Amino acid sequence: MTCVDKKSIPIYKQGDTLIKHIGTIGQDIKSNFYFHTVSSERDIHVLLFKFDVYFMFSAAKRNISMPLDDYIQTLKVNNC
Repeated sequence: MTCVDKKSIPIYKQGDTLIKHIGTIGQDIKSNFYFHTVSSERDIHVLLFKFDVYFMFSAAKRNISMPLDDYIQTLKVNNC
């Protein structure tokens, strides 16, 4: 992924990008999440929070300073 000013990319596209890059395992995990609205399924903030909660017990919690690419790699490694 390329570093881009996050304000120039809509929240829902950031969420779509996360799910695309996390692969089938991440998509399977996401399918078990409950969302209050359809739009929250694509909201990067909601998705990152839900993945944080999901992986909290496997020591894959995302630090605020952790780059998104590193977080995605951590999620992939912990689920292989």
